[in-house]
Amino acid sequence: MIAGGNGTLGELSAAYLNRKPVVIVEPSGGWAAKVRGMAYDGSYLDERKWVKLDYANTAKEALDIALSRICNKDAPKNSKIASN
Repeated sequence: MIAGGNGTLGELSAAYLNRKPVVIVEPSGGWAAKVRGMAYDGSYLDERKWVKLDYANTAKEALDIALSRICNKDAPKNSKIASN
């Protein structure tokens, strides 16, 4: 999530309700800079705690987090992706 206004906030909520991971680039401003302060335990959009929100300071860090989550969750244990 980069910056964002009302529409981006709606997309964040939709992603959460559909249990999709989100990486928030906080220094980008807008809602991205406000979410952590409003989130449950700083990491969830509600008390159900379905998907933990991740935070990054740069686009590269956000990409690294996203790729790490993909590799750790979706790749078969004996695939080349999981071993990288």
